Amino acid sequence: LRTSLSCRGLLLVEMEKAETICVAANHHRVQTEITIEATQSDVWSVLTDFKAMPNWSPSFKGITGSMSDGAQVTTLFDLGDGVEAYQATLKLEQGASFGWSEDYDGIRDNHLYIVERVSEMQTKFYQTDAFIGQADWSTTEKLSEFYVEQYAEFNRALKAECERRFPSSK
Repeated sequence: LRTSLSCRGLLLVEMEKAETICVAANHHRVQTEITIEATQSDVWSVLTDFKAMPNWSPSFKGITGSMSDGAQVTTLFDLGDGVEAYQATLKLEQGASFGWSEDYDGIRDNHLYIVERVSEMQTKFYQTDAFIGQADWSTTEKLSEFYVEQYAEFNRALKAECERRFPSSK
């Protein structure tokens, strides 16, 4: 969380962040975050409502399969060429985070969604990813640069959907 003091003495809080980080050759991270005016449980309920997700999410369309730690699931994404399905092993901490780590043709993807309580009516949502490895079809740098915008767009859509569904949280 970054803060700064404005010329009027008001404390300004950064509500959104998206960046790529070069960890090493062939290892890049994407880190995004956004503050949502809703409870942690409300954000979690929207984030894991995969039946409704295609109606509001521009890219991540959901998960099919059991939402349990270690389950084999199918993740669904639409990055402009129609919905594509990817097999993954789910990592889940109920009410707090979920993600997966799988090898896709030479590059390992470590994707994670985190919901963290800031206050009773405010939640910080983090979406991170790490790309590690080499492939003929892309580089970890190109992937991180492409996905940072996709993730920031998803985060804004999640914020809007949470605040639309739970207006009393504002």
